[in-house]
Amino acid sequence: GRHSLSDSFCILACFMFRSFNRLTAMALPKLTYLDIKGFGEAIRLALYIGKIDFEDHRVSHAEIQELAKEGKLPYGQVPVLQLDGVTYAQSGAILRWAGRQSGLYP
Repeated sequence: GRHSLSDSFCILACFMFRSFNRLTAMALPKLTYLDIKGFGEAIRLALYIGKIDFEDHRVSHAEIQELAKEGKLPYGQVPVLQLDGVTYAQSGAILRWAGRQSGLYP
């Protein structure tokens, strides 16, 4: 069947996330999302359940607009995960990565 651009990105993101096994002591993921439950909450919970230390960077709508103008959000949207200097987008891909790191996802 046909794949959309977001499907292709999701496949690429999953492939890239698979290259990360368990986190090293030096890598502290930074999750950027609004201060609401929304799409980012499942990611926060997966990391919390897995006892994975991460920076929970909660931002306002105005801060999102500023980050997007600065080119720090790949699609101008949150959530994003920064890991070892690389910014990853797409909540589903980030959640799968968090689930794998936490032992909640095969």
